[in-house]
Amino acid sequence: MPSAEIIAIGTELLLGETQDTNTQFLARELNKAGFDVFRSAIIGDNQQRITQAINESLTRAEIVITTGGLGPTIDDSTRQAAADVFNEKLIFKQNLWEQIKQRFERTGKTPTENNRRQAYLPRSARVIENPVGTAPAFYMQRNSNFLICLPGVPAEMKFLFVNSVLPLIFSKYQIHLTIHSQIIHTIGLGESKVDELIGDLEKMDNPTVGLTAYPGQVDIRITAKASDAETANKLILPILNELEKRLGNNIFGKNDEKLTEKVRLIKEKTKKALILFFNNGPAELSEEITKTGIFDQVYQKANDLGSLENEIQKMYNTSNQNSAGIDLAIHQNRTTLLMMLITSNSISKETKYFTGHHSLTCQWVFNSFFDFIRRHLS
Repeated sequence: MPSAEIIAIGTELLLGETQDTNTQFLARELNKAGFDVFRSAIIGDNQQRITQAINESLTRAEIVITTGGLGPTIDDSTRQAAADVFNEKLIFKQNLWEQIKQRFERTGKTPTENNRRQAYLPRSARVIENPVGTAPAFYMQRNSNFLICLPGVPAEMKFLFVNSVLPLIFSKYQIHLTIHSQIIHTIGLGESKVDELIGDLEKMDNPTVGLTAYPGQVDIRITAKASDAETANKLILPILNELEKRLGNNIFGKNDEKLTEKVRLIKEKTKKALILFFNNGPAELSEEITKTGIFDQVYQKANDLGSLENEIQKMYNTSNQNSAGIDLAIHQNRTTLLMMLITSNSISKETKYFTGHHSLTCQWVFNSFFDFIRRHLS
């Protein structure tokens, strides 16, 4: 299968001011189309480093796609970097300049002299028409390798990739495989425990099985290569069944399904209000829990643990509500989490401990608490 690499260009990406959604989109779409994506990189607006990154990628991959750095300002260096990689000069393309001016005119604007920079492309570059923006895209070819330079604006990049780039690369490469993935969400088990339970599956060649860990949650990705999506899904299905057998109720969903939505559905089936007593936790955590809209009322408390439990019991009304409590004790090296749920059938309690970095505490508590509600409210 042809391999591909992605280079996202823009200092704002390295500063964290802008999220790199372009790489995520391209990686997903290239894999679906049957291309192996082995690497991606983010490079700032520096011509020398962009040139170096493109050169290195072209030695490894048949297809290299860049996003960004095609605007009209001085720090938009992708055009010059591409020219340097191919040992070419930038050439002013009058027909491209006319197209740029027409696009501005259609919006009632006048292009500035800066915009003329966008009409300079490497000599051998082939223009990719951009009907949804002013930044011209282009591609270049070296033997069987392609460099494709796309705008950084996500809407423009996506439009050009789907409508121009995919047809282009399909015309150059015979693709007989598709790559299809399923993501299984597990909770309540650490990464090492999940690895212990399914380690033999992680050694498979097709489908492949891999883990991604988050605070309190581990995702399992199953990826299959096949001639079409239907065949890929048939390869994935036995692995899904095996995971369900081994991990059971620790699986709460797959793909885009969210833990909070699972809890919301369970709560709706009870046809009762769900009240939360939140004790001694950070304000941002309380806000995140409240924003889910799952709890009908949230009481902020700052009591000792015993009095919190008594207060929950005192305010509990079996006829029309279920009540939950959450209490945190955050110390330097460990966080203690007490969770409680009172329903007409039972009183459930659980204590958990977290020793990870303090910046991950809120996410761990959030996931652990909603998993506790999921298991006991149902």
